Parts: sequence; structure tokens; C-alpha cells
Amino acid sequence: MILSLRNVSYSYPDGTPALRDVNLEVRPGEITFVLGPNGSGKTTLLLLMAGLLSPTEGEVSFDGKPVGNWFRKRCGILFQDPRDQLLAPTVWEDVALAPRQLGMDEGEVKSKVEEALRFFGIEDLALRSPLRLSRGQAAKVILAGLLAHDPEVLLLDEPWSSLDAEGTERLLELVRRFRERDRIVVISSQNSDMAAEISDTVHILKNGELVMSGPAADLLVKIEKLREVGIRPPLVPSVSKAVFPSYPPMLRLEDLLTKLGRLDPEENPSQT
Repeated sequence: MILSLRNVSYSYPDGTPALRDVNLEVRPGEITFVLGPNGSGKTTLLLLMAGLLSPTEGEVSFDGKPVGNWFRKRCGILFQDPRDQLLAPTVWEDVALAPRQLGMDEGEVKSKVEEALRFFGIEDLALRSPLRLSRGQAAKVILAGLLAHDPEVLLLDEPWSSLDAEGTERLLELVRRFRERDRIVVISSQNSDMAAEISDTVHILKNGELVMSGPAADLLVKIEKLREVGIRPPLVPSVSKAVFPSYPPMLRLEDLLTKLGRLDPEENPSQT
């Protein structure tokens, strides 16, 4: 079960190129980040992965089959502005859309919807019109719908731009659940700190081209290269490089805290 892009290019209707000759594979059981500055093609890439756009050249496939309308039931997506996705007259009905489309009986639909609303702490919004939601509330409703849907592929476009601290924690738990169950998770973001915290694999776009790909532990500690492509380096590797210049930069916060807790003044005299 692999989500694959082969020689994918995409141009807007006016001919402006958005992506050029992108090749990558996304595997289950990993959290994959697509990083890049504004205008690099991140959102376009996710829409192509979801089958909502068709490539100008190349092919997007899932499990060896070109993605199309059939893929909608197996893929869930959060748009950068989640209010664009709300369709039903009430929040409850919106969260129930995907389970009903999957053919679940009404008892199972009810159970799935209630569990998802409870998970994101939005039970009180169940009967509210989606038109009366803030952007953050709308994001939680869409994420609740994705939890109820339980797709094989989860695509999230700048998910933290709409969420408060509690929503962020819920989202992180959701993403980790998907990884533990060997689902495909792709997150498009400029948030290099979150990528450093939870990602397994990173793909970096610049001006529509894939310029770097690899394990997060390798790419996200390349501070100068990240700056060159317009990405702010994660805080933890930057701090660890400054504090421990003779050691390879550390990626995770817990590793840095552990190292700081074991700091020996003779090992790093400049910090005494």
C-alpha cells in the first residue's frame, strides 16, 4: 500500500507551472511532512495526492492504481481553510457524511460520530450550523469527520494554522494513532518544529521542485541547507548546535533535555 508520484508536473489553467517532475513514495506506518516556503507547491501536491487535481504530466497512484474517484473513500483530507469543506446543515450531519457514504448502518454511524465529537471536545457544537463556526471550530469538525471516516490515507494541509493548543494535542494524538495502525499520513506545513517533533520522512519543495527528501533525522538537522531553500530550521537542532558545537545536532526535544541534564562543565567549558 504505497502512495506514489511518478514524474508528476502540474500547471494552472493559465499555464503557470506549480510542480515540476516530482517523484516520491509515501509508505504506511510513517508520518511524512512536505515542507516548503509559501508558493512552493505544497497545497497543490496534496490535492494531487487526494485525486482532487489531475497532473498535467505523470501519474499519481495508490497501491499501483491511478488515483481517481474511487480513491475518495480511502482518502481523507483537511484543507488549509477547513470552512471550504463543510457541506451539511449541522455539525453532526457533517461528521456523519463519510461513515454513511461507506455504507455503515445508522447505529454504527451514531457511535462513530459521537466518539469523534467527544475526542475533539466539540459535542456542544453537534446541532450548530457549520456556517456559524470559527475557523478553529471548523478544523475540529473536519478532523472529527476524518476520525469517523478512518481512511487509509490522511492528508493534512497546514493543520496547525487553525487550531488552538487543545486542538493541536488532539490532532497529534490522531496522527500518532494513524501511524500506529500502519496508515499513510502526509502533512503539508511550514512548521519545521512540528516536523522535527513527529515526522519520520520529509520532502522539501522549492519553486515547485522537490529539492530534498529523506529521513527527518537526516534532513532537519541540516540547518544551513534548510535556510538556503527558505525554511526556518527547527529550534531544537539550532539550539543543540549552539550549545554543543562539537556534537551532531539533535532533532528531538527530549534528546536535548537529556543531554543538558547530563552536562559536564569540563565537556563544554564555554557554557560555565
